Amino acid sequence: MLNSREKLRLVYIDTPELKQRSFGHIPIGELSKKALMNFLNPDVSVKVQGKDIYGRLLGELWDNKKNVSLNYLMIKAGMAYLYPYSRFKNNQQKLLFLKAYQNAVKNKQGIFSVKAMYTPWVYRRKNKLKRAKIAL
Repeated sequence: MLNSREKLRLVYIDTPELKQRSFGHIPIGELSKKALMNFLNPDVSVKVQGKDIYGRLLGELWDNKKNVSLNYLMIKAGMAYLYPYSRFKNNQQKLLFLKAYQNAVKNKQGIFSVKAMYTPWVYRRKNKLKRAKIAL
């Protein structure tokens, strides 16, 4: 179980940053957060898989009652990108996530209904550069 000060990095997915907006100013970061909040319930637990280089816990949110990964549901709903460097447990799990991601993109579900936006990793890089220029 997590304490209130620990940060959790959800494995397999990459969601928009909270302040991230599409080029049309749609708050895709907030939309993604709301989707995750809607999936949360008292039956959800964290399956911790380790820590990343920043000290955050790496984990998967799991709905024990429905026996499903919330990380997977975020992909399936089109509210997250598939993290390109994911280390899946096996090929079956990888295919499950990949098919859900491809389907969400193809059918323009969730954030993929927005016509133009940066991927979360490009958005972070651009903002990191912007903050560096301000600091100079």
